[in-house]
Amino acid sequence: MVRRSRSGSRNRVTCDCCPECGGAFDESAGVSPRLVEELPDPQPPEVTQYNRHHYECHSCGAETVASHPDCPDEGQFGVNVIAQAALSRYDHRLPYRKIGDRFEQLHGPTSIYSQSITLGLSESVCSEEVWNPHKQTTR
Repeated sequence: MVRRSRSGSRNRVTCDCCPECGGAFDESAGVSPRLVEELPDPQPPEVTQYNRHHYECHSCGAETVASHPDCPDEGQFGVNVIAQAALSRYDHRLPYRKIGDRFEQLHGPTSIYSQSITLGLSESVCSEEVWNPHKQTTR
């Protein structure tokens, strides 16, 4: 029987008896460490709804919509989605169809990313207006 106890990122793998004859072990004769690198399972997309409130100034009549730093002014994609799509397009030189396929592989077939990118929205996500690593902004 193999017992595995997890302690942080280290697993202690022990054995109570000999797999050949069934004889009991008193103590370990040594340890042979093995490092294993693994990628985490693909995560489903995280969808956040921002209920942006509208206001009208009683003094001057100006209309304002509240903003949040994580909510884009336009579009439905967050910074990480845009960055991954742009990297796939320009660094890995994938066509839009394959970018959609990649998102589907990583996040599942019902992912809004794969559906939207396959429908051609990655053209706007990867456009120079949205993503240009060489563009200098003044803010």
